[in-house]
Amino acid sequence: MWSALGIVYVVWGSTYLAIRIMVETVPPLLGAGLRFGL
Repeated sequence: MWSALGIVYVVWGSTYLAIRIMVETVPPLLGAGLRFGL
């Protein structure tokens, strides 16, 4: 039970970290294109 909660915490936390890095380093149009490509 606790390990599943820990995994969810890490996965969701890494999503916000990736968004933060992308906003600071990637130009907006390129970022939108990359998200659309996924």
